[in-house]
Amino acid sequence: NHGQIDSALFWINPTVGGGAYGGTPDYFNQCSIVAGVPLNGLGSQQSLSGVGYSGIYLRFTIGTSEYREYIENALSFPLTANSCYYFEMYFSLGDYSRYTSDAIGVYFSDSLITGITNYSHLPYVQHIQNTVGNFPDIVNWTKVSGNYTANGGESYLIIGNFNPDSTTTISLTNPT
Repeated sequence: NHGQIDSALFWINPTVGGGAYGGTPDYFNQCSIVAGVPLNGLGSQQSLSGVGYSGIYLRFTIGTSEYREYIENALSFPLTANSCYYFEMYFSLGDYSRYTSDAIGVYFSDSLITGITNYSHLPYVQHIQNTVGNFPDIVNWTKVSGNYTANGGESYLIIGNFNPDSTTTISLTNPT
């Protein structure tokens, strides 16, 4: 069902409570009737590989409040200080999205970030950021990539939009 990123092996939601107290990132999988692949409540999209993918809000406004969703994963091994690592991921826009945004990035952490009890942007500076103007669309998977020189000991990564609404670029894509 929606809001169950914890059903995907090794992925967690760093915020808690759902609704008014934290985001509810989704896990879409071919075996689901409600949050399926390719068809689900947000449109239709085949997986880039495998049988599933995650869905998060990069920017959503509830009244005057920001709303964000994030997904977090433990790395296979801690990163080594001063070593350069290449990271890449792909994202796509839900068919029924009214707006698109290029504001997505990755933050590497030396500790598990959990228990965040709000749905605002997380106060971290992303280590890898999508290129400005690299907007996703409803048909393709859009690549985000970059190199990261580790401080050492980073064992987790978080994906999402770490920017406040005031610096999050959006573009109207579906005016209806």
